[in-house]
Amino acid sequence: MIYGVFTGEYSDWDVIGYFKTEAEAEAYCKRRNEGKIGAYDQYYVLPMIDLSAVPYEGKRIPYEFDPEKGKVSRYYWSFKEGVPEDGIIVTKNMFGETVAIVWAYPAEADKIVKIARDRYAMYKAREEGIV
Repeated sequence: MIYGVFTGEYSDWDVIGYFKTEAEAEAYCKRRNEGKIGAYDQYYVLPMIDLSAVPYEGKRIPYEFDPEKGKVSRYYWSFKEGVPEDGIIVTKNMFGETVAIVWAYPAEADKIVKIARDRYAMYKAREEGIV
């Protein structure tokens, strides 16, 4: 099961992100809801679908890798720019932290942390001119 985080209501709502566990999603909402007064601006969690039931037909799925913590904290459902050839884009998240968006096939999901670490190490080596 995955859990979606949303904000807004009726015809004016936004998808904020997707989390692997309800606890992660609730913790994210709690952090983002601090100091918010109106219900309209509140972040909330809804259970989504079981990813194992989704037919990806050989498509890679994007995951967000936090190089500081060395773990995959969540993943995005889609990424508009498409999949890069080397399977990684390094960017900043909404908190200004450096993250790597790493693509992997569904069958590789249990190895995603290792894949993300390896691709991030290769990215850093290219950036520093080592490779």
